[in-house]
This record gives sequence, C-alpha cells and structure tokens, in this order.
Amino acid sequence: MQLSKVAVQLTATTTGGGLSSYSGHTLQTMSYLEWSRSAEDPHYAEQRAREKAAELSSKMWEKWAESERILNLLRSIQPTAAKLPEQMIEKWYHSNPKSHEFSLTSDISESFIPSAQTFFRSPNDFFKRDFESQIETFGKPFFEQTVYLRLDSSVCMPVSSNPFFFAAMLGGNAFLGHQVVFFPPEDRFYFLDPTVSAFRPTTAEKLQLVVKHYLCKCAHVCSHSVNVKPLMDDVCRNQVLRDVTDKAKIILEADRSFFEGADGKVRYIDGKLLNPADGPSHLQFAAEIIARQQGAWLTLSEAYSQYALYCRQKGLSNMSAPEFKSVMTVEIRQSMNVKLRHDVPSEDAKQTLGWKNLACLASV
Repeated sequence: MQLSKVAVQLTATTTGGGLSSYSGHTLQTMSYLEWSRSAEDPHYAEQRAREKAAELSSKMWEKWAESERILNLLRSIQPTAAKLPEQMIEKWYHSNPKSHEFSLTSDISESFIPSAQTFFRSPNDFFKRDFESQIETFGKPFFEQTVYLRLDSSVCMPVSSNPFFFAAMLGGNAFLGHQVVFFPPEDRFYFLDPTVSAFRPTTAEKLQLVVKHYLCKCAHVCSHSVNVKPLMDDVCRNQVLRDVTDKAKIILEADRSFFEGADGKVRYIDGKLLNPADGPSHLQFAAEIIARQQGAWLTLSEAYSQYALYCRQKGLSNMSAPEFKSVMTVEIRQSMNVKLRHDVPSEDAKQTLGWKNLACLASV
C-alpha cells in the first residue's frame, strides 16, 4: 500500500494510547501526552505550517512540469522566454481542479506523473485517470481482451483503438488546465498557453505527437501486465493518427464567437496579443483600409485580396469570399452610403462587381 497522505496515526492498546506522525520519509512515534503538549506549542504549529507549504509547493511544481512537458510538444521553437513569476504559476495551479485525490487504499499514486511503480491493470485504467469525462462521452480508448497464460497469470491485450476517444482526448487534460480547439475560419488548431494567458496556434502534426506521448507513457507504466505492442505498432501509424486529428476537427470545433466579441478568447500570434474586443476582421479592414477616392473603382475581388492580406498581417481570421461579399455589401452601404455595383471595370476591361469612388489604402 502506498501512503500518500498520512498526518497522524493514533494507536490504542489496552494499556494506553500512542501517536505516530509521518513527515517526509521519517516515521516518528510519540505518546499521546507528548503530542497534546506539542500541539499547543506555537513552534510546532509553525513547523507543521512550513511542512504543509513545502508539500503544496512540491505538488505545484510537479504539476507545472508535467503540463509543460505536454505543451512543449504543441509549441513552435521560440527564443528563450523569461522565467515566469511564481505568483503566476500559483494562480494557474489553484485555478485548475486538483486531480488524483485517491484514498490510501488506492492502487494509483496521487502523483501527476505515473512512475514505473504506479499500478495500472490496463491501458484503459491509465487513460481513465486523466480523461474520465471523454471516456463517458465516447467510450473507452481500447477494446481489450484478457489472454490467460496460466491459471494464475494473464495479460491484457488491446485489440483495437477508439479514434473518437483520442480525438476528444486532444481537447486537453482538464486537471492540467489544457484546452485545444479547432477554428474552422482559419482551418487550424489553437491551444491554451498559460505562459502568455492566451491561445496559440498549433498544427495537426503536433497534436499527433501528443497522442504518441500518452501512448508511450501508457506502454511504459503498463508493460508489466499488458501486451504493449499494439499501442506502438497499430495506434501510432500515421494513417491512424491522421484519422484522429480529422475527427478532432469536428469534435473540438469552435465557432467564430470563440475568438471575437466581448466574451471572446485572447490569441497570441507571432508575438502579438490579439484582443477579441477589437471587433470582427471585416470591420477592422473597412475602417483602416477602405477610403473614399473620387473617380476610383474598387472591384470586389481586389477588396477580398487586400482583406485576406490584411488578415494574414494582423493575425486575424478571414472569412470566405461569399461571406465577405455578403457582409461588406452591408457594411459599406451603411458606413459610407455606397452601394455595390455590377458595372465596375476590371483589369481585363470587363464589368464586374465592386464600388465606385472607393479605394484600398496601402496595406499595413
């Protein structure tokens, strides 16, 4: 049995009582009278407070280190960042659920990092530890079979994997404060990065590395009772991982309001924070780039090309050409009182859709 939380242990016998306290790796035994006197001693209370603070700090840094191991798989290589203030890490730690608060009789350690001694009877036990809600929604990660070697010996055999679970798992470990979404307007994934308190873009290939990370860790801690070959040979195949990230695009899809409006999330792209309160990209484009110019002609296709360039330079999400035509027709008519025409001359001397007396300023 692994003892994870033992503060004091009161023992009673027919002749009297005694008390054992566990601190660190040293077991100290004292009489009940000694314990009651020490409990009234302010120095003893201070010592217990220091021990509790040290235990909390140890758990916090262990949890932060495990979180960073996974998030570093999603980040691009960047210049070495300044060390984060400990207060920021403490805020991150206290804002997330406290995981793995198991009883003393549990076979599973409360540590955030499963060790070689951590006991998992099957891969499904391993993933249930951090992703129970995903299992409840999409089912267990593996369909398993028990193979009996002898009457008193058996091995768990993962028969096939559940790609829907792994796609949902990419949404993030809630106990570590992780969150991943797919943003269709930009056709890319974003993950919540606590080092900048914002969502950073990432790729499907990097998310596939996260799946491999969990599978390798699962194989390591389950190798004593599980045939781990299918974990590495079958699930880690490129075609299987691509299927997982394709399904994740559907399961983790976020609509446009996720990053826009008063309640939108902040993004961090190319070293810049994008404030969701700045408004939709087409409104920013209309206000900054489109201007009145007597005698000028602005075609719809030119306006959309400049809009797409503007969004790339600003790190904004751009809409499709049909959607741009719909919203910009309304915006320019309302803000500039100019209607969309069908007789605007294009570069090939043909008439096309556009506006008269409007032009695009030099893009930023």
